[in-house]
Amino acid sequence: TSREVVSTLMDEMVSNIVEMKKSGNDSDVNYTHRVSRALSSALDASSLSALVDFVPSIQSLVPEVVKKENLLCSHWQLVFLLSKLLCSVLSQERKIFLTLDDLQWAD
Repeated sequence: TSREVVSTLMDEMVSNIVEMKKSGNDSDVNYTHRVSRALSSALDASSLSALVDFVPSIQSLVPEVVKKENLLCSHWQLVFLLSKLLCSVLSQERKIFLTLDDLQWAD
């Protein structure tokens, strides 16, 4: 489903950011910390827990997030949470290439 595709893509994006922390490059490490802080500032603990259900690698980016089982999230809540995730990533003054193809088919 499109929900699974979006989940996989967002998780891959966050995983790549987490991997940057291991690069040893100061710029990459600082970027990872800035994204983590921005996400922690943008969403409260409950929202982050709900987002971890959809994007599991967030737990590696924001280690203080506690995953809670079976959190139900409506479609629009998920859209809001994902938009906050993207804003946190894109607001860190780093060039990112993001392609949204066939967006009209997303749920």
